[in-house]
Amino acid sequence: AYSYYVEVSADDITWTRIIDYRAYLCRSWQKLYFPPVVATSIRIVGTHNTVNKVFHLVSMEVYYIQKPFALVRDILAPAQNVATLEASAIVSEGVSRVRNALINGDYLSYDWDSGYTCHQLGSGGIVIQLCQPYVVSSMRLLLWDCDNRSYSYYIETSCDNITWSKAVDKQNTACRSWEILTFAPRIVVYIRICGMHNTANEVFHCVHFECPCRPDILKSYMSEQTSILTTDEHEENSVTYDEYCKSLEPLLDILTCNSSSTADNGSLVQTHISLPFMIKSDSAGIYPSEQENDENNT
Repeated sequence: AYSYYVEVSADDITWTRIIDYRAYLCRSWQKLYFPPVVATSIRIVGTHNTVNKVFHLVSMEVYYIQKPFALVRDILAPAQNVATLEASAIVSEGVSRVRNALINGDYLSYDWDSGYTCHQLGSGGIVIQLCQPYVVSSMRLLLWDCDNRSYSYYIETSCDNITWSKAVDKQNTACRSWEILTFAPRIVVYIRICGMHNTANEVFHCVHFECPCRPDILKSYMSEQTSILTTDEHEENSVTYDEYCKSLEPLLDILTCNSSSTADNGSLVQTHISLPFMIKSDSAGIYPSEQENDENNT
């Protein structure tokens, strides 16, 4: 995995940094979104490699597109599932008969012997590595449900595979089948699912995983909940789940209604949404942008 940043220039003298992923571990294809910028030169600078001292770039493509997307600074806040093989995610830890079965999109073909990813209770967990940092606040997973067993578990997230924080705590809850999970928005690269209990045996089984939850399902879930309680570990004054979803709602509306009006009317303002939040260099949390002004004035 690599860390890097990207700068652009129109004169090869003054450079503007549009992407700064020095604090994150990235792999494979990177889909980088940013507000429109005029540039004649692009500079990509590698700052870390987990294997050696060389930064390797295989291919690069540059586009100007009219596509709805939302950003928190230079980090994409996706509305669609990015824990997929198509999005270059991988399952780096966990046992399965088929590699990456957890994120291959097939949640119908499972039985007693195959179609799930598992780990021994009390030992390790199931780890999904996304290709780049994303701001997310929801997940959806399918626990193995071919009988009436239930599970308990918790989920942690990390940007660097070293420092972890808890996003979901279901250690004292009997869970089964489909689970929709919400939490305060955070920057995520690694996701670790740790099973704590199984009423049938000593193994935790998961069939399918999404991050974030599919927009149509999430929107329906949000409309059914009068109050969504989150029990994740997040820092004081960080943005809540409700605050984040309210800002992201216009993008969810576009995707769930299949509206083409926003994408096709030639308006850059409506297709690109800069969420009103800020990022701190020493935190994976998301904070109200007003705090930045307060800090600058002290």
